[in-house]
Amino acid sequence: MVNQKSIKESVRVDGINIYNNRKNHVTFKPAQEDSGLVFIVNGKAVPASLKHAQHRKRGISLDNGKVAVYLVEHLLSPVYALGIDNLVIELSDNACPTTDNCAEEFFQALKGARSEQPAEKKFLVYNKKTGVVVKRGEEQKPDSLTVGTSRGFIIDYFASYPHKVIGEQKYRFEFDEETYERDIMQARSPALFPDWVFEKLSERHFLKSFWV
Repeated sequence: MVNQKSIKESVRVDGINIYNNRKNHVTFKPAQEDSGLVFIVNGKAVPASLKHAQHRKRGISLDNGKVAVYLVEHLLSPVYALGIDNLVIELSDNACPTTDNCAEEFFQALKGARSEQPAEKKFLVYNKKTGVVVKRGEEQKPDSLTVGTSRGFIIDYFASYPHKVIGEQKYRFEFDEETYERDIMQARSPALFPDWVFEKLSERHFLKSFWV
């Protein structure tokens, strides 16, 4: 039997709200068994549930009609990796903090604070006989994610970028905490600038105005 986990004491992580460039923070607090992961903003709660998930502002948000929380993916990723089931996630504003090292600050803050609970852990199981390939755009962006049956949690991902430096890449990730800490927690999305940006950067008057 695998038991549920929470944390034994509150921990805080500081960062930046990338939408307004102001400092913000998250405080992780212990939660009762079977309560799940719940975000709190100004006293209003939204559970980390698929029915509340939406794609907004170039990230994943949660919105239950009472409160919306943005950029939850980099915060929830290490929470899952550490096997934490029940957690109160209190935000100073409605955006999860962005930190210098992506998910690493969250991972390290929570890693030593975990606490096992008496209740048995619940698992979601994909039980269809055939796998499903999820794609976004057959021609322009043939990225794909394959979902199928497995004894563990495995991500098999294919990405195709128009930029020649990245090109087509395939990555297979078989989850365990050690591999996540080594390969995933500092991962971040690539940012590719068009040619005109570098042309502007090479102009002296632009550099002067940019840095002043």
